[in-house]
Amino acid sequence: YLFPDVAQHLKENTVWLSGSKVAVKVMLSEATGELLPSQVELNQQALDCHLAGFQLAFHAIEESTVTAAISALEYVDSHLTIAGRRHRIEHCAECPPYLLERLSKLGIIVVTQPPFIYYSGERYLATVAASQLPWLYRIKSPLESGLIVAGSSDSPVVPNNPLVGMYAAVTRKAESGQELLPEEGISSQSQILAAGVRNRLKFCGESWS
Repeated sequence: YLFPDVAQHLKENTVWLSGSKVAVKVMLSEATGELLPSQVELNQQALDCHLAGFQLAFHAIEESTVTAAISALEYVDSHLTIAGRRHRIEHCAECPPYLLERLSKLGIIVVTQPPFIYYSGERYLATVAASQLPWLYRIKSPLESGLIVAGSSDSPVVPNNPLVGMYAAVTRKAESGQELLPEEGISSQSQILAAGVRNRLKFCGESWS
C-alpha cells in the first residue's frame, strides 16, 4: 500500500539488479532445483552493493531462500556494519524461530503480505507442508522480536486493497473464514502502522511530509 509520494520515490530510485541508483532488488529462486544466484555469488553481490551505498531488498519466500538472504547479509555485516542501512527481505514467508533469531540480530526489515492470507489461506492450509505452516507469513512474532514489519499487497498478484490486508493481518482469516495461525494476528492499530509509517521507514522516508 503506497502513498503517492512513496510511489514516486520508488519510481525514481528503485531498480533491479541490472542497474543501480539507490536501491537494488535481488530475486532469489530455486526454480532450477538449486539457489540462483549461488550463495557465493549472492554474498559478493550483496557486499558490492552495500559498499557502494545501496539499500538491498531480497525477494525470498521459501525457508531456503530466506536463509540465503540472511546469510548474505551476515556476510556483509562481517565486513562492514549494516546498521542503519535498512536492508529488507520481501515476503520472508517461511521463517522458523532460528531464522527469526538471526534476523533480529541483524535488524533486517521484513515486508510481509497479509492479503495472501485472505486470498490464498485455504490453499496454504491444504498444500503447505505441516512442518512449515507454523512459520508462514508471521507478523506478531517478528514484531515482538523487535523487527520493523511493513505490509504490502504484492499487487498485481492479489488486488491492492488495504482494507483486505488489514483485515487479514488482524484476524488471520482466509476468504472462506478459515484461520491461518490466529496467534500471529496483530491489533488494527499495529497494522495501520505496518501499512503506513513502517513502509516509510523501510525507504528511510520518515521525514517525508
